[in-house]
Amino acid sequence: MQLAPDFSSSLPSSAGEAAYRALQWGKNYFGLAHKLTSTRAATAWADVLRTLQGSPAGASQAGRLSPATIAAAQARYDALLTLDWQDAEAGYYPSDLLFDQDWSEFARVYPQVWVDLVSISDRVVNKRYQEFAADIDTEGYPSYYLQNFHHQTDGYLSDRSASLYDVQVDLLFGGCTDAMRRRIIRPIIDLATRRPDKTSRILDVACGTGRTLRMLRRAFPKSALHGIDLSPAYLRKANQTLSAMPGELP
Repeated sequence: MQLAPDFSSSLPSSAGEAAYRALQWGKNYFGLAHKLTSTRAATAWADVLRTLQGSPAGASQAGRLSPATIAAAQARYDALLTLDWQDAEAGYYPSDLLFDQDWSEFARVYPQVWVDLVSISDRVVNKRYQEFAADIDTEGYPSYYLQNFHHQTDGYLSDRSASLYDVQVDLLFGGCTDAMRRRIIRPIIDLATRRPDKTSRILDVACGTGRTLRMLRRAFPKSALHGIDLSPAYLRKANQTLSAMPGELP
């Protein structure tokens, strides 16, 4: 199995790590600001909907986190960043993968996330957890899959949902989604090192939009990558995500 070339030397270690941490903490604070703002906006819109329906305004269920909880979450986040940087510096994957952020895509999608918030609030208020557009074929899917897990429009079964997903989930996890996904790379490399006789093929089950496969392609440029998912829309997005990458995704 082909390991990633060590690109960590392309950046001075201290400067590179400082830049990486600044990027990640910036994304984290942005995600937190988005969460606070969007929650307030969604609550206000939900109260409007309830008023129009003749229902009483809902009581806010948000509570304040204790300083100890906030400090513990920040420590866990910082520990994740440390592991991510150390694995890149050790050559498990290219250091520039830590900065793999399509800002033009983010700028295009982020306003749509806010537009979708209106529909999300409506579904939350009316407790519609299995609502899909009329042109979406839901035949044959397991019942657990036919729901709006985060109240997003069309669940996992539309191209619109697939186009918003990566930005939505990264906001949800405070900008550390890719860092969490990269935790899988080192164990795969360690396993391959212990079993060099095995064919170099990797299967990503429930590959979604292909972000994990995109990172695996950088770490394993010679390996055959395979991705499967229940959602045709998300597979189309995965193919789009990987289309500019070297190598083929069977």
